[in-house]
Amino acid sequence: MKSIAAVILSLTLSACVSNPPRPVVQIVKYDLRVNQSSRDEIFSDDVGISLKPIMLEKAVTTESLFASYNYWNPSNPKQNGKIRSILVSLPVFEVQVTNTSGQAVSFQKVAIRLVDDAGNSYQAQLKQDIIDFAGTQLDSMQSRGWAMDRAVALGAARNLKLLDKNYESLPGIIEKRILSFDIGNISNDNAYREMFKNTKYVRAMIYNVPVKFDQAGNVTKVAKFDFLFDVIKK
Repeated sequence: MKSIAAVILSLTLSACVSNPPRPVVQIVKYDLRVNQSSRDEIFSDDVGISLKPIMLEKAVTTESLFASYNYWNPSNPKQNGKIRSILVSLPVFEVQVTNTSGQAVSFQKVAIRLVDDAGNSYQAQLKQDIIDFAGTQLDSMQSRGWAMDRAVALGAARNLKLLDKNYESLPGIIEKRILSFDIGNISNDNAYREMFKNTKYVRAMIYNVPVKFDQAGNVTKVAKFDFLFDVIKK
């Protein structure tokens, strides 16, 4: 598994000692807009998927993408504060899955990639990877003598409604999920700008989605959902 450095604490421990934690607040003027040759909502037989980018401006105000928890120094109670750390890499996508097949659609065999015009390919993040990495970061803090609301921090990661291989779309239910890719350390403004600076477009591809079933519930057809977004520099 690639390192999921994007799932990091928004501030280092040293910053916690000298200054109160601060979330990312600078606005990056980049946008992703669906290409004229593509669509942001695609239907194939009995399954429909829509994709909407969540850029930095919206992400910083979407609390479900963050873990917010208290920390303190047991040896010096005056050293305390609150950390707000992003759980996913940016940009993320809001995904809506519509299932009219009458069967549960499993994403266990689905492959999801984000590809840019330079040929860079990124896998979708797995929820368990996010939870595990968050736990590793908390362990690191504790090893340096800090205490924190561990259950709160890990609970935010566990409650993240992520679209990954463990997702299952139930029939007759329209659900919204978050799709995040293992892009790298782009949880800060400078790295975010650097990512989009020379990028013209990104393509989000969701392969092998079951879209048709027989009466016994066996998959008879799978489809690819391909979304093309132009990078707009405002």
